[in-house]
Amino acid sequence: MVQIELQRFFHADPQEVYLAWSDVDRLRRWIAPTRDFRVTQIESDPRKGGALEIQFEAPGGMKAQIRGRWLELQVDRSIRLDWRAQLPGFECEESSVVELQFCAQGQGTLLKLRQGEFELEERAQQWRDVWGAALGRLPLVLERALKRFFERVSNPPRQHSAFGGLWTDFANWRERIEGKLELGNITPGQARQLEDWCRQGYLVMEGALDTAGIDSLRAEVDGIWSAESDDIWCEVFEGDRPRFEKVHPKFHAAQHKLLDLHGASEKARAVLFSSPLLEFLGLLFERPPLAFQTLTFAWGTEQAMHQDTAFVLLRSPLEFVGCWIALEDVQAGSGELEYYEGSHRIDEYRWLDQARAKPYDYDDQSEFLAWMHAGPKALGCPLRRFAPKRGDVLLWHADLVHGGSKVTTPSQSRKSLVAHFCPKDVDPEWFGSSEHSPKLRDPSGGYYCYQIRR
Repeated sequence: MVQIELQRFFHADPQEVYLAWSDVDRLRRWIAPTRDFRVTQIESDPRKGGALEIQFEAPGGMKAQIRGRWLELQVDRSIRLDWRAQLPGFECEESSVVELQFCAQGQGTLLKLRQGEFELEERAQQWRDVWGAALGRLPLVLERALKRFFERVSNPPRQHSAFGGLWTDFANWRERIEGKLELGNITPGQARQLEDWCRQGYLVMEGALDTAGIDSLRAEVDGIWSAESDDIWCEVFEGDRPRFEKVHPKFHAAQHKLLDLHGASEKARAVLFSSPLLEFLGLLFERPPLAFQTLTFAWGTEQAMHQDTAFVLLRSPLEFVGCWIALEDVQAGSGELEYYEGSHRIDEYRWLDQARAKPYDYDDQSEFLAWMHAGPKALGCPLRRFAPKRGDVLLWHADLVHGGSKVTTPSQSRKSLVAHFCPKDVDPEWFGSSEHSPKLRDPSGGYYCYQIRR
């Protein structure tokens, strides 16, 4: 007489493995003599003396069945069954006893299965094959164990936003910085800059730019207003809504900003693509930067607190860096730039519950503007104000909440050049809707493009 003994380890506790046998819905999902068979009917009364009957069918109409009786059930410990099967390849219906033991072992359960006795070794081997196939499917119903497993293998470091971002937006940014430092890809100074960026959502670069270049650009900007221009446009604020105009001396005294000066000015590009900026943008983007928009300001704007993802539109909305360059020493009361430190990590605002970008022509911003204060305050983000010296630079994350403080000294200028950067391969949204230049390579290695207005 031959008796078969099998052992199978499952990464689940004994109770869960026990339920795979005693719970009829679980048993239905895994028990089958071969992979081709499916359960068509199951009746089970899992108590001492209760009946068990399972009907199977395979493609082509082949049928099989198991009938038996529950002889003993000790919760989480053991089961005994009287087992009678009519299976393909089995010459006759034969009864045997199946004994199961559920033994806690480490972080799982060792299932011990004993069945027999059989007169023929051939029949015992057939049952070994049947149990091998069936037990290989039993983990299908170990739901708690599967959940723990998939959480471990399906939980890579994630970005803060479902809309992506840069490598610095992954939850393991510290480990990535440490790794780059260990490999010699960055210096200790660059590592500190990247840590500030990831933690604060911005980086202040004091004295980063050559003041001679800054002064040369300022003189050029002042000269632009001496005559009408066909190449340079400005946004003029008169009344409730801004309008776009070609530069003309009559707009100089109005609240205004020059648009995309970098497209016409080598001096502007020289400032934008200076080595400190190119170097840090290269670290963030890991490919060449593209300057796709510039705004040149003379006065504070008092712009409401906002995130640029709502208004500076890219096909990849968070692969973006804002840049504020001081063209003069900024004085208190001039409408200094202010921002909530760490606010790039607040819960993201979705316009119409869909996207980070405000739809064109949709004017109701009340909910968004309220969240630009409520979100940072809920996260405990301190409010900072930027009072730079000429040549200082502020770089900020796409989601940093920022705006213009109130102007208390209207006669005080606040001259600055603001640039918006993205990686070279990322397209501004207006590439699909407006006339524009190609992506042009500057001798510095940076790239730039601009909208063409007529």
